[in-house]
Amino acid sequence: MMNVKKIAVLMVALAEMAACTPSKPPGPTADELRNDPARTKQIMRQCREHRDQVSDETCAAARGAARTQFMGSGTRYTPGGVQPKTVDKRE
Repeated sequence: MMNVKKIAVLMVALAEMAACTPSKPPGPTADELRNDPARTKQIMRQCREHRDQVSDETCAAARGAARTQFMGSGTRYTPGGVQPKTVDKRE
């Protein structure tokens, strides 16, 4: 009877340890990919062609990095010294 309890405790401990280990290593972040355009393109190609082999988080990070590489840091473009033309309605 004592052996059954030891086995049960051992099985519970092994199940807890298995639940704590990550199933996949984390992929690159958008910040890491932002500085490496070639790697970003490679991951984007993998996301298009082999979607089942790439995680959703990795594809989202690659999309975010590509968007930031294309759009910039988010600062709005305002041309210096150019004022919009106003229409004179007195005519």
